[in-house]
Amino acid sequence: MQLNPYIGFKDENGQPSPPLPKQSEAIALREKHKAILNAGSFGTGKTMWLCLMMVNDAHLYPGNVILTGRKKLKWFKSSTLPELLDTIPPELLLRHDRQEND
Repeated sequence: MQLNPYIGFKDENGQPSPPLPKQSEAIALREKHKAILNAGSFGTGKTMWLCLMMVNDAHLYPGNVILTGRKKLKWFKSSTLPELLDTIPPELLLRHDRQEND
């Protein structure tokens, strides 16, 4: 079975949509620089961009270990985790351990 997952940005209806201008700039910078600082105010797409980069790197480098976190677990659970699970194409998600270990 051929998988054709969409790894990218989605609009409010879950349909593929182009990245925001600043996200496009950051994607282009990744090709030239080893490290990038992605900062901005609430709602600028930082978490979405980070999740997209994680999924993209996992796809490009199979077997690689990717670790992400936030300063507070509740912040991770409320924004980063849902965004990450939405970014990963369902056919590529092998397992998600939903065990609560606060």
